[in-house]
Amino acid sequence: MKLKHLINALEVDIEPEIADFFIKGVADNSSDVSEDYLFVAIKGYKSNGHDYIDDAVKRGASVVVGEMDLDYLPVPYIKVTNSRRR
Repeated sequence: MKLKHLINALEVDIEPEIADFFIKGVADNSSDVSEDYLFVAIKGYKSNGHDYIDDAVKRGASVVVGEMDLDYLPVPYIKVTNSRRR
């Protein structure tokens, strides 16, 4: 699925240059990430998914969705107000 189709459900704007990225899957656990996945970083009660972003990218995540302000990632990052809800 192209990122632009997946992101429509999130109701957020994305950069045009990443709209046609092909996403093979979505995961909120970094150990479930494979090449060309979208990783959703969710703040939990016991751990914070944002702490696992680097691991998800190493495993092949090509796009990350999260709530924090981040600018250091080697892949596109989409900031949302509530990643669990999105």
